[in-house]
Amino acid sequence: MELHIGLNASDDAFYGETPEWIEMLSRHKLLNVEMESAAIFSIAHIRGLKAAMVCGVAGNLVTADVDYEGENTALVNAWEDAISIALEGIYRYEKQTNQE
Repeated sequence: MELHIGLNASDDAFYGETPEWIEMLSRHKLLNVEMESAAIFSIAHIRGLKAAMVCGVAGNLVTADVDYEGENTALVNAWEDAISIALEGIYRYEKQTNQE
């Protein structure tokens, strides 16, 4: 499993990215585009809560590679890895918080 930590962009366009927009994201070293995290982080901030995001990757906007074909094995594996990472992160956070 590969793990990348970096910048993310939340976008309201489902597959509406233009080549210019993709180039701009690439220049700024953004690693991911998705549609939900802005809402999650905004609500967490307003309510004084902590939030995190773990994504399973389904495609690459720069190379146009997509994992939605066949049985979607790569996508299913990415989702399972993301869920495992998130659960482990929650466990470690709670364990550390309870020790303080």
